Amino acid sequence: MLRASPMILPLALSGVIASALTGGCNSDTTLDISDDARNIADLLCNAYFECECPTFDDPVKYASQEQCRSTKEAEIQMSIDEAEASGWTHDGECLARKIALVEDIGCKSLSHYNQLEINILTGEADCKDFYGDKPVGASCSSVFDINADECARDVTCMLGTCMPKRPSPNEPCAYSVDPLSNEICLGPAICMDRDDDGIGACETMSGLGEMCQADLCEPYLACAPGSSSCVAAPSEGEPCAPASTPWSQCANGLACDSGICRPLPDAGAPCLQLDGRPQCLLGLTCEAGTCVQARPIVCDDPIL
Repeated sequence: MLRASPMILPLALSGVIASALTGGCNSDTTLDISDDARNIADLLCNAYFECECPTFDDPVKYASQEQCRSTKEAEIQMSIDEAEASGWTHDGECLARKIALVEDIGCKSLSHYNQLEINILTGEADCKDFYGDKPVGASCSSVFDINADECARDVTCMLGTCMPKRPSPNEPCAYSVDPLSNEICLGPAICMDRDDDGIGACETMSGLGEMCQADLCEPYLACAPGSSSCVAAPSEGEPCAPASTPWSQCANGLACDSGICRPLPDAGAPCLQLDGRPQCLLGLTCEAGTCVQARPIVCDDPIL
């Protein structure tokens, strides 16, 4: 059976957003967080309340912004102290690179993005606030509340071992039924498990007009059976067929329902059940059979 990595937010993107928020809205190329835990906590907690995260929490994590600030300031300062005590190098440029990403995401939820967009977002700010000097294969430790570990600058600590940050197209990738364990591939590629053995490979997605790579086209494109090239996915009311990725079956905002592209349900409408999976418009999620506003990314751990 063909399986694609689930299209949900990986831990990598959570870390990117969390550390990006620590940089504030400054436009400098180098930012200093080593003595600024209070300002970091302000930014994190402002985002939490501006995006109305308490309305999504049960129970509510923080009763007030002040409670949020004091809690996060202590946690972040402890992490910064730990990284500095370990002798890790602070990368101020990393924070500046992530500011635009945070501003772009705002209060959007995971369901606003497809897998390719997540790959692009993480690639734009794939760096660490603090880094060490350990090479690939070495044992390692990391700090949770900031994006930091003792691996070298272009290496990341995964499950206690320094690993290459992300596999390139045609390289092996870790596929798991646990969505948070799936690897994100570099570039316009996605981790696929074609023989259902739990071991994937990064496969490149083809763009408009390009030859289909193993029937894999970029989001909202489809592999034309006659020409074997990627074309615009079918529009509303047009026939559709199963594809290797759900977002390659129909145009954006549509889903392949009984062989026809139909609109995805809006907020308040019943969820559309396809292949046992509830479907809603981008930005929505299915709860109790109804499409509702999805939880903003900034509301989730490890961000808060």
